[in-house]
Amino acid sequence: MKDPLALPIFGSVALGWLVLSLLVVLAVHGTGNLCAASVSAKWIFGLWLLSVLDLLAIAKLLVTTIRVLDLSGEKRVAAIIRASYWGIVKLACLVLFVVLFLNAGQSSGQTIGAQTGAIPHEAIFLGMGSLVMIPLLGGLIWSQRILRHA
Repeated sequence: MKDPLALPIFGSVALGWLVLSLLVVLAVHGTGNLCAASVSAKWIFGLWLLSVLDLLAIAKLLVTTIRVLDLSGEKRVAAIIRASYWGIVKLACLVLFVVLFLNAGQSSGQTIGAQTGAIPHEAIFLGMGSLVMIPLLGGLIWSQRILRHA
């Protein structure tokens, strides 16, 4: 059974986290350093987008895998293929995270965030924070709504 509340809640939390992250970047850099704020904002958006895709892939993978257990015959094969697809998308997201961080560290010649061309520290914290904050806050709000409607 699909939950009609889940997508709007988690989508709202994801967009709220993106807006909050961008506001934090503007507060950290101020209006005097818009170039650095722009670089951080681009990295935050990219990491946020990849994080949201990663979360979507794991959610769809789990739902499809659970659904496989209830099906039989041709429908089961189709569900297994669908689960494999979402598993590959999840794996691709993880590979992209690794490639981004390895290349960013090598492009600066030092640790990540040490020089220009590298990923800014606040972008790493806020962009990757999406992987924690979206499920945490979204799950909290969703569970409260479910308990209220029960």
